[in-house]
Amino acid sequence: MQRKLKQRLTSLLCALLTASIMLFAGPAFSIDLIESYELAVQNSSELAAANLDSQAGELNLDITKATSIFPTITIGAMSERKNKFVGANTRIDRANVTLSQTLWRESLGAGLKFSEQQEILAGLIYRKAQTNLIKQVVDAYFNVLAAQDTLETNRSEIESIRVLLDHTVVRREAGVGTETDVRIAESRLALANAGVIMAETAVENANLALSELIGHRATNIDQLNDDAPTPSMKSELVEDWTQLALKNNIDLQIQQVQVNLAERSIQLATSDYDFAAHLNFRVNEKLGGTESLNDHSIASITISKPFSAGGAESRLKKQATLQYEAELQRLKALRNRTATFTSSTFRSTASLIEQIDALDVAVNAVQSSYELTQSNYDVGLVTSLEVLDAQQDLFEARRTLREAHYAYLRSLIELELVAGTLDLSDLHALNNLLL
Repeated sequence: MQRKLKQRLTSLLCALLTASIMLFAGPAFSIDLIESYELAVQNSSELAAANLDSQAGELNLDITKATSIFPTITIGAMSERKNKFVGANTRIDRANVTLSQTLWRESLGAGLKFSEQQEILAGLIYRKAQTNLIKQVVDAYFNVLAAQDTLETNRSEIESIRVLLDHTVVRREAGVGTETDVRIAESRLALANAGVIMAETAVENANLALSELIGHRATNIDQLNDDAPTPSMKSELVEDWTQLALKNNIDLQIQQVQVNLAERSIQLATSDYDFAAHLNFRVNEKLGGTESLNDHSIASITISKPFSAGGAESRLKKQATLQYEAELQRLKALRNRTATFTSSTFRSTASLIEQIDALDVAVNAVQSSYELTQSNYDVGLVTSLEVLDAQQDLFEARRTLREAHYAYLRSLIELELVAGTLDLSDLHALNNLLL
């Protein structure tokens, strides 16, 4: 009785645990590459933060115009009491309105251009976050596909080894095979089982990474269509890609804006010592009191130009100039790194195309070799070890070919990213390769 109760409690706990996992894992569903990206956009805190920063950056120009171009209006009120002598008090209540309009300031144009560059910078940072997210989704999605392909290939290999193991056992019992053949087949089966366990773990890890990115658990994702043509590069010349990168690379564009901001900062660094002209208009209004006071208005033009600040002006300008030169050096270094990285990424991508072609030929050759070895084994011309070796070569060639396909697609996206040409059209092109 106690044993049955214990079994029921164990079953109940397992059911509750399974239900809890399903509850907190969220809904599971099939998904393609475009849907994965759309979910990632909704789930990405980094993209949301970049979008908010972009919106905040777009306000810089409006703020600069509001504070530099449009007039400033100040409203004030005052109540004043005076004691002329004992027992004689007077009171004055008055209000004033002051309007101040900047007529001219040396750094006004630099300030507006500085704000324009800040707005451009905010937009570039958002675009960088967007393209990085595209790359992350592609990598995560194809990592899942690659892991699933490896698992399926390993499982197929196990089935082939099991069939051969059964044959070797039958041949041993018939006296035409050896115990060694059986032991070798069993060891190969054990190794293949270990490979499946590793592949299953890789699939789980890849699925977890994709789920974390999109905020959902996808049970099925669209598979790569084997009959779909391999997408080609937009150009087969490394020089073309390098020129594209030097012109469109987002990091380079961001650094160029940093240079522009540093250049504007040279003028803004000494803005407190600018020549400036302001138009001021003040209206005073008596509100009440015991002392007479005439209402009056005052209009004036104020011209100012600080002449000395203990050498601070020249030091501020020198500091801003040094920072500008530092940004120029960073831009130069980044251009060199971008050109080098683009060239290496191009060569890696191009070499993967050649690898795919070579591996395709190799798979066909290994397939023919395996079929011939299997035929010879059936008539007793070769041992089971030779068949196992041929099987292993075949499955390894298939795995390597599939891995090369996924590596090429990821490398192609990496090349588009560094060249600054990656956008949603590339994502749609990859999605068309899926079933």
